[in-house]
Amino acid sequence: MRAERGFGLVEVLIAVAVVGVAITVLLGAFSFAVRMNLRARHTAIAHRVGAQEMELLRATAFSQFPANQNQGAFIGTVSDLDRLPQGQGILTIANYPSGSTSGSMREVTIEVRWNEGTLVRTISLATIIGEGGINP
Repeated sequence: MRAERGFGLVEVLIAVAVVGVAITVLLGAFSFAVRMNLRARHTAIAHRVGAQEMELLRATAFSQFPANQNQGAFIGTVSDLDRLPQGQGILTIANYPSGSTSGSMREVTIEVRWNEGTLVRTISLATIIGEGGINP
């Protein structure tokens, strides 16, 4: 009777195939995790940029808010906006309620946009500022 030693060709090929599939799955999961981490980082930066602009608006006197400004630039220089790929900040100010002519309240919307590959991501923050508010 002959004693078998080592592994046969079929067993080695099966082991190589199993290891190859496992490596492919792990690389796919790693790639997905890296993309999700980058998306979370960009979203956190965008929220921080929006919050910084909102704080600048809170420190601005109501008399300095234009009555109807459609999609203008931020009033301040927000340093982290350049950390977003093709990041841009858009400030919209409108009378509140919509169509009102009283002028004692403004609806302020802050949008932060950036590109992730071929997709454009956006976060939006909104508030209402009144004439008798924090900085009359």
